[in-house]
Amino acid sequence: MRLAPLLVTTTILLGCSPERPAASPNAEDTPARPGRADDLEPFLRSDPELASILDDAVARRVQVLVSIPGELGFERRGWRVDAEYVFPASAVKLCTAVAALEKLEELRRTAPEVTVDTPLRFASAGDKPVTFVTTLRDEVERSLVLSDNEAYNRLLDLVGVEELGERLASHGMRSARIVHHLGRDVVAGPPAIELLPPGGPVPVGQRVGFEPEAPSVPGLLVGTAHVDAAGRLVPEPFDFRDKNRIGLRDLQDVLVSVVRPDLVAPSVVPKLSAEDREVLLGALGTLPSELPSRPPKSLDAQLAAFRTAVAAALPNDRIVSYGKGGRAYGFTVENAYVRSETTGRSAFVTLAIYANDDAVVNNDRYEYATVAEPFVTRVAQLVAREVGSPK
Repeated sequence: MRLAPLLVTTTILLGCSPERPAASPNAEDTPARPGRADDLEPFLRSDPELASILDDAVARRVQVLVSIPGELGFERRGWRVDAEYVFPASAVKLCTAVAALEKLEELRRTAPEVTVDTPLRFASAGDKPVTFVTTLRDEVERSLVLSDNEAYNRLLDLVGVEELGERLASHGMRSARIVHHLGRDVVAGPPAIELLPPGGPVPVGQRVGFEPEAPSVPGLLVGTAHVDAAGRLVPEPFDFRDKNRIGLRDLQDVLVSVVRPDLVAPSVVPKLSAEDREVLLGALGTLPSELPSRPPKSLDAQLAAFRTAVAAALPNDRIVSYGKGGRAYGFTVENAYVRSETTGRSAFVTLAIYANDDAVVNNDRYEYATVAEPFVTRVAQLVAREVGSPK
């Protein structure tokens, strides 16, 4: 079954798309909504194994968005897209990397000598101050290729939570609420940050005062019980009200704005120099095993599952791919662009699935291997058939 003939052709310039429906005013207290069955469902159900997962789509919080660049514009179809909350996990690292590079471009207005390779010093607050020197290039690479949480945390500190929200909202990503570090329970306080070009230190501050919209999102209460910070089992759902969030549409639009800026409205495109965009693309397109340190190839499947599965499904095609996904609390999110240089066909795919059969959140027992990974692989194989060479 081919995807293209099933598509309802729509010419979309991202950033100028139709209004999205508002959620229920009491969405935090309502169960996940089933969403509507739209044109992507027959495509997904053409795979019997996927069909069985789709039958349980509400409990699994399954969402899939497929977008096809074409001569007539940008064709998009989805299944339950943004029907309820999903924790974006490490997929938000793309947002912080884009914002950090955009901020560097602004700093060049007063300090034109700074680059992605200028030493960058973080001096932490607290009773035991720690100084860490790195470069923006290294932090973007660690965050996006190796999914390093500390690299993401430093990028978030560099931009600042309020400024990050302001930047994302200015580009139309109004569902984004990226407000906390990853892998840390307690943060002592924001570090002092300086760039260190030869001409002298350049302080890096953050803009404050931006108040993001707080749209209601269905399904913020997850599970039937959770393990708290002290390791105690609490017989209540886990409340994701104060956790990071971003809708699948907006998450995909961030990737589109970097990989294919020709498809988006000018207001959506990050304000990056050509060099900095290449740094970002380089990180988004590199698999862990391709780094000079040569991590094991098994890390590719863990950190770039969708992209790896597409390449495996098309061994005779030259595949170019970019993306950043993540998994945590039982949620798996993939956000990727794949293109067969052999056929010239390409697709953006953003998906989410929740795999937590015991319904206990934060106990580190999730069905990633038996539910989430097979789901990602099967979707990847379907998409590979559409973009790759005919079998």
